[in-house]
Amino acid sequence: HQYNVNAASPLMVTQSLLPCLVSNAKIVNITSMMGSIEDNKAGGKYAYRASKAALNAITKSLAVDLPNMIVVSMHPGWVKTDMGGQNAPMTVFESATKIVGFVEAVQ
Repeated sequence: HQYNVNAASPLMVTQSLLPCLVSNAKIVNITSMMGSIEDNKAGGKYAYRASKAALNAITKSLAVDLPNMIVVSMHPGWVKTDMGGQNAPMTVFESATKIVGFVEAVQ
């Protein structure tokens, strides 16, 4: 399930929308530091970590295959959600604001 939601679905949405995208379009996938192989110090959460690592690989391949578009993955930060918990330093609104600012700035 996590692979379908976090990796396969973003790829399928991107592929479906490709005919509608213009040159220099921005494709931004929301990943997680938990998808980083290098940064994995805690272990566990195998399915989630693997699904986000797969999304990162998909994003890289899309960036290679779509050189006329901007394709990136970004980590939204540690956010107060069911997953992030109440100790997370950032609200959903703060994270969303930073995401929008990043998307507007990325070139």
